[in-house]
Amino acid sequence: MQGLAAAGQGLGAGQRESAVKNVVLVSMDTLRADRLGVFGNSRGTSPTVDAIASRSMVFDEARAQAPQTA
Repeated sequence: MQGLAAAGQGLGAGQRESAVKNVVLVSMDTLRADRLGVFGNSRGTSPTVDAIASRSMVFDEARAQAPQTA
């Protein structure tokens, strides 16, 4: 959350526009992290997700308000 909160802040005094980063939040429901290459799976089952993750900030822990999925 701190990374997202920091990314969402506007330009400060003296900052150039090039310092602003784009933020895309990818959230996957009911997906086992151990099936993704970015989290150690060597079977090559997720090449697109792995390619995006290699150029991104990856959070390996998340908290939800409600534990159920519907």
